[in-house]
Amino acid sequence: MIWIPRILIAMGLVFLATLGLALWLQAGRGGAEKATGSVLRYETAGGRSSSGPGRTLYCPVVGFSTRDGRWIELTSSTCAQPPAYAIGESVEVDYDPAAPEMAAFGGFFTRHLLSLVFGGIGAIFTVLGVVILALVRRRT
Repeated sequence: MIWIPRILIAMGLVFLATLGLALWLQAGRGGAEKATGSVLRYETAGGRSSSGPGRTLYCPVVGFSTRDGRWIELTSSTCAQPPAYAIGESVEVDYDPAAPEMAAFGGFFTRHLLSLVFGGIGAIFTVLGVVILALVRRRT
């Protein structure tokens, strides 16, 4: 029975390591160029809701010009209903001049949601594993 909390702790540490890696990679954007982009249109994606399929999600497509004049369009992987941005709305874009197609735009949750999910799951698993391990050791 003592292996269950150890597995929880190990899984939690893997999730926390993933969070650390994501934050480290995000910190690498410190040398990123900034540009002002504009929401051009939406790509639509089908989604599911509690009432079943058929819900339309809107994924913004943003266009921006790099410092050297290249025009880049990128579609956000974060889709919403209702749309998070208005067409024509200005957004700040961070991009690596060597790979502007890998740009990032949007607010805190758009950029960090996946990291927050992994960090939250990792913290819960780790704390739960430590508490269960302490209780098991206390009993024996």
